Amino acid sequence: MKRLTLIVLVLIAVGAWGCESKSDSPTSDQGAQAQAGIAEVEAEAEAEPTHDHDGKAKAEQAQATDLEDGEKRHFGAAFAIEGEPLTLAAALETSKESEGPYKVVATVEKVCQVKGCWFTLEADGVEVPIRVRMKDYAFFVSKNAAGSQAVLEGTLVRKKIEQKLAQHFAEDEAEASGEPARVVSGDEETFEFMASGLELIQQS
Repeated sequence: MKRLTLIVLVLIAVGAWGCESKSDSPTSDQGAQAQAGIAEVEAEAEAEPTHDHDGKAKAEQAQATDLEDGEKRHFGAAFAIEGEPLTLAAALETSKESEGPYKVVATVEKVCQVKGCWFTLEADGVEVPIRVRMKDYAFFVSKNAAGSQAVLEGTLVRKKIEQKLAQHFAEDEAEASGEPARVVSGDEETFEFMASGLELIQQS
């Protein structure tokens, strides 16, 4: 009963605050600021993390060991698509009509140097490197995989990335490469590959 009473009192207080925030009283500015703060928190909550640095990773997400020269290693789920992989450029063209799944081949450009929880792909005919994340953060890849050949299976999704998150991605990539981070001036639209499984072949 006490709990119900408390809930009712809270609802009444919220209703009163809502009415005041719509008026021209001095509290309207405070209400607007509160609403803006809520919107920002909600936006950050909806933005998927670039790392899983805070201990949320599952037990099987142990840090992947470095690849040896010439080594071939599979990560994640077994491939379900038979046959030869598509080039990344061909998959990007096809993804305008369907997200896939696709099986593609490309070269690893940069890898997250914290845990290997993301990497970027480069390939002939692809101007902007494509970011790869692992589905459900089910696995990580070797941090020394840059330059290796990758065969991946998953979906290609066109995404709009808000400026704040895009800048965070740029800083992550700069940390991985040791180069200065590029300055993001606005929201960006790009493709992201969500990998369910992949195979890396390290160059000798």
